Amino acid sequence: GIDVSLVASLITKINDTIIEKALDKVLEDIPESAEISFTWLSLGSEGREEQLLRTDQDNAILFEDSDQHEEHQKILLKVAESVNEMLMTCGFEKCPADIMAQNPEFCQPLSVWKDYFSKWIATPDPKSVMHATIFFDFRISYGNPELAHKLEEHLIHELQEHEMFLKFLAQNALQNPPPLSFFKNFLVESSGEHKDEFDIKKRAMMPLSDGARLLLMDHLIMGIHNTSDRYRKLAEFESNNASLYESSADAYELFM
Repeated sequence: GIDVSLVASLITKINDTIIEKALDKVLEDIPESAEISFTWLSLGSEGREEQLLRTDQDNAILFEDSDQHEEHQKILLKVAESVNEMLMTCGFEKCPADIMAQNPEFCQPLSVWKDYFSKWIATPDPKSVMHATIFFDFRISYGNPELAHKLEEHLIHELQEHEMFLKFLAQNALQNPPPLSFFKNFLVESSGEHKDEFDIKKRAMMPLSDGARLLLMDHLIMGIHNTSDRYRKLAEFESNNASLYESSADAYELFM
C-alpha cells in the first residue's frame, strides 16, 4: 500500500549513495583526480529517478575544459572504470550498449558535450534522436553541479534555435503504438520469447516517458527528471489539459 513514487525516490537515494561512496573510495585511491572539476551524470531510468529493481548502468562524466583535456580524460577514465566495476559488484549490470562513463566517448569536457547536444539537435537522424532520449534525461549524482547547469543552459539555447527538432522527437515518441487495440485488447508480442505477453515498458511506459520529456522541453523547462513530476508540472502550465496530464502521471505510477 505504499506510494510507488516514495519507493522510487527511496531507491534513487540508495543508488545515489552507492555511487557517491564508490566515487569517494576510487578518488581517494587516485589522488591526481583531486585537481579536476567534474560531474558524474546518471542517465535513463536512474536519471529520471525511476529505478525500482536493479538494472544496468547508464552514466557519463562531464568535466571542465582546460588545456590538459587529454590528461584529465585519461585520469577520469581510470576513475570511471573502477567505479563501473564497483557498481557491477553491487549488482548493477554494465550497459550492453556501453553507455557508461568508462567509454571515452562519454567521458568528455563541457565543450565536447555541448557539441554532442548541438549535433543531435541540428541533425536529428534516428541515432541522434535515440541519444537525445537517453542523454537529455541526465541528472547530477556527484561532483560540480555548475557544469551540468551550463549544459542545461546550452540545451535550452539549442532547442530555441532548432524548433524542428521537437517534431522529430514527437515522431519518435509515436513509434510505439497505443497499448490497446480498437477493441480494447492489449497489444501483445506476436513472436519471440515473449509471444502473447504484454510488454509494459515498451507498450505503456515508454510512450508516456517520451511524451513527458517532449512536452516539457517544448516549454524549455529543465531540471525536472521524473516522468510523473513532469506531467504534474505540465498540468500547472496547461490548465486546459490538466486532467489528462494528471491521469498520465497516475497511469505511469501504476505501470511502475
